[in-house]
Amino acid sequence: MAVSPTGGLVHYTAQVGGMKAQLFNDFLGQARRQLNPDEQVYLIYDGAPAHRNAVNPAANTELKMLPAYSPFLNIVSYSRTSDQCAESSNKD
Repeated sequence: MAVSPTGGLVHYTAQVGGMKAQLFNDFLGQARRQLNPDEQVYLIYDGAPAHRNAVNPAANTELKMLPAYSPFLNIVSYSRTSDQCAESSNKD
């Protein structure tokens, strides 16, 4: 999923089966094409094995990999942690 802080959801896809490096690079290219080519864009991703050799899809684009353990920066991990905390507090 690609999300913009100003534009919301930019691009998403669902993959059945394993994620491979080429699929991830295709996703980066598709997400980048949804945005203004003249704007500077930062694509931020985690360190999943398929993401480790990411290819920059276009000019005016920077790829940034999250630190090894950064749930506070990874929206999926952050929301999962928030849900778990809410569930724990509801059990008391």
